[in-house]
Amino acid sequence: MYIEASRPRQPLDTARLLSPLYNVTSKGPKGSNRMPYCISFYYHMRGKHIGSLNVFLRVKSIAMMETPVWAVSGNQGPQWKMARVPVTPIGPFQVVFEGVRGAGYEGDIAIDDVSVTKGVCKQEKSISNQVLSGGPTVQLDTLLVCVLLCLQLFHR
Repeated sequence: MYIEASRPRQPLDTARLLSPLYNVTSKGPKGSNRMPYCISFYYHMRGKHIGSLNVFLRVKSIAMMETPVWAVSGNQGPQWKMARVPVTPIGPFQVVFEGVRGAGYEGDIAIDDVSVTKGVCKQEKSISNQVLSGGPTVQLDTLLVCVLLCLQLFHR
């Protein structure tokens, strides 16, 4: 996903990306009936007018609930950074990425190499290769095309 702050974007414009729906069917570790998952991704936020990057967990139960699970705001420098977000959903869920434009036109937000895996988040640099079935790893070029098309449709 990539959101750019220059024209025709306006302050607080938002781009949102929803993952596929992940069905939670297995039991968690001993003594728990909730399975832990790890959302991992790389992000890049550089520029004077960077807004924020937010991640929500959208859980389908009686009603759809959307809970913030991670956020960062402002210029994060020139390097790509990795984020690992542990979640323990109570039912079928989606991951929602939200990029919010800042006050001016200088800055971009991007995410890449998104994965959702069963189990706790690993602290080492490698990501578990057990990608949750039914939810493929999302590639940046696919995200970029989706976000750009959505932005063009909503801002005509």
